[in-house]
Amino acid sequence: EPEMPYVKSVNGIWKFAWTGDPMAREMDFWEVAYDDTRWFEMAVPSCVELNGFGVPIYANSDYPHEKCYPFIRDGITGEANYNPVSSYRKRFTIPESWKDRKVILRFEGVYSAYYVWVNGRKAGYAEDSCLPSEFDITALLIPGENVLAVEVYRWCDGSYLEDQDMTRYSGIYRDVSLWAMPDDGIWDFTVKAGADGTIEVSGIDGEWTGTLYDAQRQKVAELSNDSSRQTLRQVALWSAETPYLYTLVLKKGSDIRMKRIGFKSQRIDGNRVLVNGLPVKFKGVNRHETSPVGGRTVTVAEMVRDIELMKRYNINTVRTAHYPNHRLWYDLCDRYGIYVVAEANVEGHGYWYGKEGLGNQPEWYPVIVERNARQAIFYRNNPSIVFWSMGNETGHGDGFRQAMAEVRRLDPTRFVHFERGNRDADIDSTMYPFVDWLEERGKAGDGLREAPELEWEIRHGYDNPQTKGKPYFSCEYAHAMGNAMGNFAEYWDVFYAHESLSGGCIWDWADQ
Repeated sequence: EPEMPYVKSVNGIWKFAWTGDPMAREMDFWEVAYDDTRWFEMAVPSCVELNGFGVPIYANSDYPHEKCYPFIRDGITGEANYNPVSSYRKRFTIPESWKDRKVILRFEGVYSAYYVWVNGRKAGYAEDSCLPSEFDITALLIPGENVLAVEVYRWCDGSYLEDQDMTRYSGIYRDVSLWAMPDDGIWDFTVKAGADGTIEVSGIDGEWTGTLYDAQRQKVAELSNDSSRQTLRQVALWSAETPYLYTLVLKKGSDIRMKRIGFKSQRIDGNRVLVNGLPVKFKGVNRHETSPVGGRTVTVAEMVRDIELMKRYNINTVRTAHYPNHRLWYDLCDRYGIYVVAEANVEGHGYWYGKEGLGNQPEWYPVIVERNARQAIFYRNNPSIVFWSMGNETGHGDGFRQAMAEVRRLDPTRFVHFERGNRDADIDSTMYPFVDWLEERGKAGDGLREAPELEWEIRHGYDNPQTKGKPYFSCEYAHAMGNAMGNFAEYWDVFYAHESLSGGCIWDWADQ
């Protein structure tokens, strides 16, 4: 992204040190006078394992460490002394024009836990490797050159909810930036834009104004704190087929924000999913963030290449398997026209789906709720999102019921998906159904017979649907790793034959 007057990239070459033993990590390296001249250099963003420090680990359901939460021990030796630590240092200056403004340090993604210091003073700590974290560092800054120090742990207690089927990397693998805002600026806002032309802006304190422009940059509406809701006579609607975007510019004092928005409605009509009043078949893929060059560090050019290939081959849906993607991915889906199943960074696959499943453990409830709520807060203004997915391959329980309730409170306009908890979700979902079972589920969904049960799913802890009244969505099917994708035409013959079958997502987009 190009730099703007009040946004400054901190990407680039950082000083770097690494150890496999936390007890041998660099100490006091956050001090301003610390001598880092003999340290290595590391590109940020990047995965440290692809730069010669540690090794990538591909794992499906097994943890790459011992199962003994909340502790981390090496899964091979059982010793507590192997948890790689990456230490980073970077010098930066603040533009003179930022004086008297609040300065925020933003990390788009760090795997998996990290401490931050600025000029020798601690700024904070963060987990959840796939959502941005921000630190107000205004009081820590000094005139001239500043020193930023970051200590990254490969695994932490949060890693028990990051057991996705993927190659495991670590480090500062997404962008780092600084941005500045006036003390009375816009910290957050929510936009609702419906197919009836109604637009509503909320969440901004004090006096503010807003201007809405169409794609030809013509002004079509003006809003303010006194008139925050308006209905336009005629609007172009957003869908995957016609991804029409308007531009909303918000002003509060000297603070100016811009967001592309789309007018859209979505609802469940009996056994069908409707977008702008029309039934949709979701022709989707599960997409991991993966690059043959960067690992989990994916460039904007690679994102665009992915999405152009998807559009070329009639893919209209992406499930962000199984965590929030880089924020620019959602903006690209808005622009190009891709429906998004936005999945939270919650997978405790190593504990499976029964009573031991983390969704049934009260100590995990707050984290499950927080990760789902933060995802909804970050991306609720992106029109491409159709489903909020609570996570993946984790035992269903009250932790997910609480998460569903919180996400519905934050954003009642979208559907809630969780393939382990269909009774509580808005849509029925399973993985890898046989074609003949899918046929039976289609007949049941169309009201022709009772809903079938999958013996395998019941045995493995699914809260299996027993309803005719919900649409069905196969969040994973048609396994495509290696020499696969058999029965694909047969699947889609069945999807098209039954209105209650809304489609599904292939596993997965790129073989890691």
